[in-house]
Amino acid sequence: MNNRRRAGFTLMELLVVVAILGILATLVTVNVVGYLSRAKIEQAKTQLTQLGQGVQTFRIERGRYPTNEEGLRILAEPTTLHPDGILSPLPKDPWGRDYGYLCPGRNRSFEIFTLGADGVPGGTGEDTDLYHYQLDQWQETK
Repeated sequence: MNNRRRAGFTLMELLVVVAILGILATLVTVNVVGYLSRAKIEQAKTQLTQLGQGVQTFRIERGRYPTNEEGLRILAEPTTLHPDGILSPLPKDPWGRDYGYLCPGRNRSFEIFTLGADGVPGGTGEDTDLYHYQLDQWQETK
């Protein structure tokens, strides 16, 4: 008589479970990375809007846009109207770099931009260059 009970799992059962967990982990990781990428792009768009509004506020108060030498830094400097600055602290783009500023810009009176995740001109996806004046286009396509 052999009344021994089977205890534990076979190697094959463990391998199947590990494979299934690996597949699930891959699917979750791919989806999370996609969401993080889109979240950074949306954050950049929000910050570009804020910076554009800050530059417009500066123009209204001083009658001119910040110069290239002053850049966006001047928006964080204290004034009598804005003891903490128009925008303080000045945000960095979602990839940890300063936003670019040109006055006059190539396409507008001024341009505020980020070069995306890769930090070089051009690119697609998360590497796309984002400009403040594109915001109207983005809102139309949502």
